[in-house]
Amino acid sequence: MLKAEREKRCWSLTKLAEILGTTPRTISRWEQGLAFPYPHYREQLCILYQKTAEELGLLSDAHENNIEDELSSSSLTDTLGLQGSFLADPAIPEALGRTDSLLGRTTLLTQIKQHLQQRNNSTLIALSGLPGIGKTSLAVALATDQQVQAHFCDGILWAALGPHPNVLAPLARWGKLLGIVPTDVEDATSRESWGQALRAAIGNCQMLLIIDDAWSAEEALAFRIGGSQCAHLLTTRMPQVAFAFAQEGAIVVPELDEADGMALLAYFVPEIIQQDPQGALTLVRRVGGLPLALTLMGKYLAAQAFTGQPRRLQAALTQLQDTQQRLRITMPIPLKLRSPSLPDNMPVSLYTAIAISDQQLNPQAHDALCALSVFPPKPNTFSEHAALAVSQQLVEMLDELWDAGLLESQGPRRYTLQQTIADYARTQAKDSQAQQQLVNYMLEYIQTHKQDYKALELETNNILAALDTANALNYRNEVIQGITSLISFMRVRGLYIQANHYLQLALKAAMTLEDQIGCMTVLNHLAAFACLCGEYTQAEAYGQQGLALAQDLGQIDVESDLLTILGHVAFHHSDYAQATVLYEQGLQLARQLGDDVRISAQLCYLGKNVSFSQDNYIQAESLYQEGLSIAQQSEDQELIAIAQYSLAQLAVLRGNVKESHRLGKQCLAAFEAIEHYWVEKVRDWLHSLPAKNGVLDKTSSKGCS
Repeated sequence: MLKAEREKRCWSLTKLAEILGTTPRTISRWEQGLAFPYPHYREQLCILYQKTAEELGLLSDAHENNIEDELSSSSLTDTLGLQGSFLADPAIPEALGRTDSLLGRTTLLTQIKQHLQQRNNSTLIALSGLPGIGKTSLAVALATDQQVQAHFCDGILWAALGPHPNVLAPLARWGKLLGIVPTDVEDATSRESWGQALRAAIGNCQMLLIIDDAWSAEEALAFRIGGSQCAHLLTTRMPQVAFAFAQEGAIVVPELDEADGMALLAYFVPEIIQQDPQGALTLVRRVGGLPLALTLMGKYLAAQAFTGQPRRLQAALTQLQDTQQRLRITMPIPLKLRSPSLPDNMPVSLYTAIAISDQQLNPQAHDALCALSVFPPKPNTFSEHAALAVSQQLVEMLDELWDAGLLESQGPRRYTLQQTIADYARTQAKDSQAQQQLVNYMLEYIQTHKQDYKALELETNNILAALDTANALNYRNEVIQGITSLISFMRVRGLYIQANHYLQLALKAAMTLEDQIGCMTVLNHLAAFACLCGEYTQAEAYGQQGLALAQDLGQIDVESDLLTILGHVAFHHSDYAQATVLYEQGLQLARQLGDDVRISAQLCYLGKNVSFSQDNYIQAESLYQEGLSIAQQSEDQELIAIAQYSLAQLAVLRGNVKESHRLGKQCLAAFEAIEHYWVEKVRDWLHSLPAKNGVLDKTSSKGCS
């Protein structure tokens, strides 16, 4: 009958849905007898078709006289049970549940479904996460899932809140759907009264109540009105709101990993994956796998690909490398599908999605957010102490940022900023004060932890960011100081490429300042790293330049180092006589200084040269043992390990593999203690040794040095 009346008026399902304020799918279910209209819609249909409920086939004779009672009933339990109806809230933005919005979310969606379908009393789940992470899309996918609908057989209700909601409006709308009129409510201006009326109406019905985009715990809790057979699902940007609402049921929605991010881009514009996979991967990384950002970029790129001109797609891809372009891309969206967080006149973009949260902050928290953007973004982390020093704000401002969902915790007293949040915050920064604070803090940190390699490693990304910032701000003295102070750590950790890059910056700064001491120091380090990288020609050039400066300036400590480096170059070229002269000169200067570290190192280098040039293993062993003894006295773990490694190699050359195993294991333990980058190298060397005594040739032993 319903279908006949609609077709008599030549109305489509869509048109009737617009008139009634519901969905075509819901009307189709009514017409097929798969669902039964709730009192509100039943009344609307009767008025629209000018028929009674019985004439439309909506009531049997037995129920005709009960229409009045049903419309004002405070409990729908019997009605729902008898009629087998399913209430699908027309406010559910079903289009958000499309395939593209769920890519990479299969596992999480399954996890939430299983939790919802557990037979617990009043199941509570709260999805929290960054702006644009896809919380609402997940909620819609659940609301439209057939298994979820089958489980919550009495219906699903949806309330969209936003930053400044009129809480009474969605509560009253739920009441209208459930057949409650304002006169049924004790105080129609009270949230509590509406909650009581709704709770009584739902009774023992099995329903899912979804509260989307809540910004305060108080507002969210106003919608926890379901009975023991109901489940509540909340979405929010605020982790504290999620916890207050659901506690154990609070789930943080993560960013997409790189593979899923690439898949989401490919959904919109497969050409990009085929033509420029590296460019696509760069985009995914630039937005930290944020679904909204990837969707906006994907649709923008798809529009360019639609032209059929590859150059336009490539130009768009290049354009999106710019932070401002990524943040400002907009996407037209139907009013019904807009987030309740966004005003009607505001375009949907990554910038506006984040700005809504930023606008809720007090000025001090906003300034703190801008300041924290000087740190490299997630997955990098920074300490609470560093955050306070850089932002010059109280710790309560960090708490406010975390409560707002803009700052993430990464373990005790450590934090991180997601890439898009950091990008947005940098666009809001007004001066370079935070950059100056970062440089000052990290320079002091390097000096304080100069020999604490674990502490330096924890902050490596932040330290390098500070060095880059100092260079960009032309803080030349700070560049030289920071890089030369960090160089020992970079050598031990094997960061040769990075060391060379920053040393070149330091050399340029020293030359600009006409700082001869600085130039000499940097040339010394450049020569050392060139030698470590096997670039002996470059090492010799740096070494000779630095040696000339050291001799002119009377810096015999640096002169000793550079003579040693030039000895390495000669040794590499198999000029053992020249290497001996250079090593002995360096050793003489080290003894003159009384510098145990230099003496120990020089003895080991000289011992290796003697063992190769003269096959004088006894003299070599004596030199190694003296070097080891001095290193042990100075408690320098790196030099101890190097001396033990030299003795282990010598033992192999002398045919004593058992002794080489013993010394090699001691050496490995010493390197492991300081997490030296040679750990794997020594471990592999130990594995290569024969089980029984045997002699390795000189070449293989030299290559292990």
